[in-house]
Amino acid sequence: MENSPAQPLPTATASVPEKTHPVAEFDVQGIPAMLVWTLGGMALLMCLVAVGMGLYCYWDELHMAVKVLSLLAVPALLWGGYYAAACHGLRSAEVAAVFACLSWLVILVLVQCCVHALPLWQMGLIFVGGLLALPLLHPWRSAVVALAAGCVLELLVLWWGIAGEACSLSPVWLWVCLLSLLMLWAIGGAWCRLTSRSGYAPFGKLAPIAFSLFLCAFYALVIFPQYLLADLQLSGTAWVMLCLIWGVSVLVALPLHLRFARRRKGALFSYSLLAFGGISLVAVPLLMLVNMPLLTAPLAFAYALSMVYYGADYKSPWLMLAGCIAFFLSSLSIPLRLGVNPLGSAVILLLLGTFFMVMAFRLNAYRRRVIAGMQIARSKQESASTGN
Repeated sequence: MENSPAQPLPTATASVPEKTHPVAEFDVQGIPAMLVWTLGGMALLMCLVAVGMGLYCYWDELHMAVKVLSLLAVPALLWGGYYAAACHGLRSAEVAAVFACLSWLVILVLVQCCVHALPLWQMGLIFVGGLLALPLLHPWRSAVVALAAGCVLELLVLWWGIAGEACSLSPVWLWVCLLSLLMLWAIGGAWCRLTSRSGYAPFGKLAPIAFSLFLCAFYALVIFPQYLLADLQLSGTAWVMLCLIWGVSVLVALPLHLRFARRRKGALFSYSLLAFGGISLVAVPLLMLVNMPLLTAPLAFAYALSMVYYGADYKSPWLMLAGCIAFFLSSLSIPLRLGVNPLGSAVILLLLGTFFMVMAFRLNAYRRRVIAGMQIARSKQESASTGN
């Protein structure tokens, strides 16, 4: 009997089943998870809008309990759909952040319709304040986008109320709120640059963008107040409130300055901080209160110089650049605001340009001398250490 060929012995690894991965971890080509979320969210939104339009037609005839239950059904459907999707392996923190924002909006609509009706701009302010909580908890992009959209919506509601005379506010309120929001976004972006929480780093780009928009709005008010600030009739209480709104948006930058100064290894208190912070506090209220070219033009120049001074003292390139742009915009107020004829304006701008060109050359020469002196001192110190 011939020996049959030896059969290979079963190995221990052959009987061990391969480790399987959940289906949710794979991204199916052509069917990404975002597509499923988008289609599902769109379908749910269409259903909710359809139901809402139907209820709106008979809203006044509905019982209060029906109104409350109808509004509460919106967040219930949102989170119920999210739970059902999560049970099938579809989870997204960004989608949960959007649902949280929508739920907060529904709660405010419930209060507005069924409890106590507030002016729309006040309700919008409460809505924006609530949206601020989510980006502070975690850097969800959808929460930041929702906050930006809420800020824009609040400004539109305020403008609509002022233009349609639905509220007794002056257009000055709109400008102060716009400038305050842009300043707060700039400060928030700067905080994202300095914080140790790495997830916020991508939002640091908002700082120069928001501050540039702030400078554009501020110097537009300096140069064209006759078109943008037609009505300045406000009571003393209203002026105090406007000053408080602007003051809060500036003072919240003080803790940010302390962290920035420590990172730059600079002094916590300096004359540049005093100049920049002091002029920032009074710039917007004075611009709104005083509509005289002989005062607003020097204020614009002083604000620009304080930016350059602070940026140079604490080594902030983008703030120095913003100060130089602000100074250029301030120079445009000479022909456009002071009523100087074109030839006289050209002479003044030419003199200013020549002065700053000479200053740039002198600063560059002084900087080169300082660098050369530091190199000579360093070489002497190295030669002395090698000689010993």
